Amino acid sequence: MSSKVVLAEKNGYALYQEAFDGTEIHLEIENPNYKQLINHYHGESEEKLIITIPLSVWEDLRRCQVEDW
Repeated sequence: MSSKVVLAEKNGYALYQEAFDGTEIHLEIENPNYKQLINHYHGESEEKLIITIPLSVWEDLRRCQVEDW
């Protein structure tokens, strides 16, 4: 049995929430284009993950209404 509550799903991506976690939403993308950056500045470091989301996926997600989930 799955613990995911799927909010939106199409070929290549899924937007979902874990069944017992009301604080986060997860975006799963198949074969994502991403960059990981680790910058070091004077003894401090900063980590970033940049994920390129296809425009068609972004448009689908923008049209979703959170209240409908």
